Amino acid sequence: MMARIKMKMNTSETTLNKAFKEFIISKTAEGLKEETIKSYNRHFITVGKYLNLE
Repeated sequence: MMARIKMKMNTSETTLNKAFKEFIISKTAEGLKEETIKSYNRHFITVGKYLNLE
């Protein structure tokens, strides 16, 4: 069973982009494969199109 992804936001100034970058850094440090990290990035870009992320 997969664990849920938890996003910890410390301040109101934390943006979704910044939180995602921190998530990617933590997952890279955990040793996830490069293909998994690329997949996360592709999904984030796709979802970001619908959320109007810059």
